[in-house]
Amino acid sequence: MALSSILPEGTWDSHLHIIDTTRFLQTPDTGNSTVVAGVWENVAFEISINSTNVVIVQPTRYGLDNSAALQALTAYGPERARAVVQFDPDTITPYQLQTWHDLGVRGVRFNLANSKNPNSKIPPEELPQLLQQYADLVRPYGWAIQMVIYMEKLAPLVTVIPKLGVKVVIDHFAHPILPKNVTAASEVDPYSTTGFDALVKLLEEGNTWVKISAPYRLTTDKDPEYKTLDPIIRELLRVDSTKAVFGTDWPHTDYEGLDIRPWVKHLAELTSENKTVQQRLFQGNARILWDV
Repeated sequence: MALSSILPEGTWDSHLHIIDTTRFLQTPDTGNSTVVAGVWENVAFEISINSTNVVIVQPTRYGLDNSAALQALTAYGPERARAVVQFDPDTITPYQLQTWHDLGVRGVRFNLANSKNPNSKIPPEELPQLLQQYADLVRPYGWAIQMVIYMEKLAPLVTVIPKLGVKVVIDHFAHPILPKNVTAASEVDPYSTTGFDALVKLLEEGNTWVKISAPYRLTTDKDPEYKTLDPIIRELLRVDSTKAVFGTDWPHTDYEGLDIRPWVKHLAELTSENKTVQQRLFQGNARILWDV
């Protein structure tokens, strides 16, 4: 069955990167590989999965230079796109935030999982203060804080995130660490995964969201549908189907050439038994999270 016949109209891809190393300079520690994944390439990909709306996420390889993301956002326009940027909270100005907001920026991202990102070096005891600093800056604009963090490190934040007064979205299922050599969904118990209970508590609290995205980064399952993650997806949607958004993680950096479409189709079929949940995951929740 074609994706055009099973994905809801107005589907949002809430996680993709615009990367063109021929036009935008990478940070020195992210290598010299040539990647051309610009707006035109992304449009072709999104058409292939029947997605008409996108959220452009600032990648680690561009550091605090948001030029590629912002140019892509301008090309798409605010009717079809939103963006998530990175910035230094000590130097950012209200004028800059307002300018970005007017373009369609709706979030700030910081990465605690990628060793190439300076934020990954932040001591755990300093994280609550940093989160509060970001929250205070973006709250007037209704932005979200987008975090890349390992699920096993969520527990200390269960009492911190609810007090921030902003939406918080956690990338890629919160990076659960599955048991090694898992090859079947029946072998996965979500609650046996360290930190899953903390993620559930955050979802139940109400201002935390999770991205159902980038399955290939989380499992050794070679099945292109990544069915070993199905129990986690099902349970997250059971806990609160209004707090999950779909994303492809295109162009799959470090996994170039991967075809995510079999998984997208599988995810659509997995949620097809409840059309309300499916519509929320692929379209409705994104409109709320990204202030559309």
